[in-house]
Amino acid sequence: MDLIVASFVFIVLLTGILWAWNWEVEQLDRKVLAGEIGERGLRITDALVKSRGYPAAWNASDVEVVGLADSDRQLSASKIEGLIALSESIGYEGMKGMLGTWGHDFYLRIMDDESAVLAEAGEEPVMARTVVTVRRYALYEGRSAVVELTLW
Repeated sequence: MDLIVASFVFIVLLTGILWAWNWEVEQLDRKVLAGEIGERGLRITDALVKSRGYPAAWNASDVEVVGLADSDRQLSASKIEGLIALSESIGYEGMKGMLGTWGHDFYLRIMDDESAVLAEAGEEPVMARTVVTVRRYALYEGRSAVVELTLW
């Protein structure tokens, strides 16, 4: 009888330890993934708000690298309009490649200082486990603006 009780207690303890270990590993994996996604988001938004893109006067038909700035953190109205046109012409998968999301889904939104949406591209996350949003602040027509990129 003692052997049965001891075996039962051992199995319960072992199961609990394995479950806790598995949970910790899963949490660590999520943190690592969130860090990688966050770093990718910082690189993408950095390029958007600091760069003119390539070519410097790009449009939806000739863009190789998307950049939204006339100069460092000074957003261009024509490039924001170009982003909208580009998103409509190449679609979601094309924009993922153009932005360099490396297989992650994305939602990009540019807002003015009154939270009015100037442009948006991508899809909002639905039922995603690891979602990271990066916000970069810039100027648009002399006023504050936010470039917000959500990756998952």
